Amino acid sequence: MSNEMINSIDLSVDDKKGIASRIAAVNELLKEKSETNGFGNVRFMRQEYCRISKHSRGRSMMIFDQETKNAFSELADLESLALSGFGRMVRQLASSFYLTYKSTRPHLDECDYIQEASWAIFDAVHCYDGSAQMSTYFYASVKRRLAGFIRSEEIHSGIGRPTKVIRAKIREI
Repeated sequence: MSNEMINSIDLSVDDKKGIASRIAAVNELLKEKSETNGFGNVRFMRQEYCRISKHSRGRSMMIFDQETKNAFSELADLESLALSGFGRMVRQLASSFYLTYKSTRPHLDECDYIQEASWAIFDAVHCYDGSAQMSTYFYASVKRRLAGFIRSEEIHSGIGRPTKVIRAKIREI
């Protein structure tokens, strides 16, 4: 089932470098636009753009110029391209976390981990500035996101230290 979620494509090294430079250039442009338009950062500007453009088209036309709209559109295209290009890495990391925590979290599917890892790629695309290699940046982002997913899942499901100690003792027996 995990193969159905992400359609991977094999990208050459040059293709990945091209995508990385395009993402970095678009993010740089959006960073400049967020500063000139009075938004705190690109993430807030993107949230505002999505919120306004869905509900009142006229207002979005007044706040955001055509260059900003084109940049958001290009970044959306690059998101799906990046996810497809790094789909194998997403599946491998998600599978690794799933197999590692399968016995302690039987209620989570491998698909849950793949979904969380995919969201990490989407978020990483909006923060990538070209200072590091894109694959390294995405790998670290996905790994951090999955580790945070495990921690937050423990908190939300009520697994605290006493429960962990009891489970460890039961496993020893």
